[in-house]
Amino acid sequence: MTELTTAEVLARLAELGRPISRGTWTAAVTRGEAPQPRHIGRTPLWDPAEVEAYGRRKWSAACSRR
Repeated sequence: MTELTTAEVLARLAELGRPISRGTWTAAVTRGEAPQPRHIGRTPLWDPAEVEAYGRRKWSAACSRR
């Protein structure tokens, strides 16, 4: 599977029912709360499995607090 760009990460998270803005994603990555990308030049790329695990983990945590 190919790695995901930022736009693809945001689309994947929205598909998982966890839509977030680009700014929220960038902040989560910077704080170390979201998967870290690898870079091709200046382009950050994420592993799809790590993004899906993050989306499911964040969704589970949000649901368990209710």
